[in-house]
Amino acid sequence: MDGTSAQRVLGLAPDASRSTIRKTFHQLAKRHHPDRGGDAASFRLLHDAYTTALAEARPGPPAHARRFFTVTSEPRRRPSRSFAEELRMAMGL
Repeated sequence: MDGTSAQRVLGLAPDASRSTIRKTFHQLAKRHHPDRGGDAASFRLLHDAYTTALAEARPGPPAHARRFFTVTSEPRRRPSRSFAEELRMAMGL
């Protein structure tokens, strides 16, 4: 399955983000999963489209960038004291 047909099966725009692909797949999977009354063949097609679309989607920011930046891309404020110092102060040591 190529990327355009995968996007068509999922009903997505060609420039859909990875999070949009995941959300759409999970919504469709809830409806078409064989354990919920769906057809196994259609679910396999849906899953193949999902894996193909994710493989061809543009990657998100690297994990180290997500860890230190908020949605607005501003750095998180680091605490001025370490956890050990905060604990000592709370215990009155």
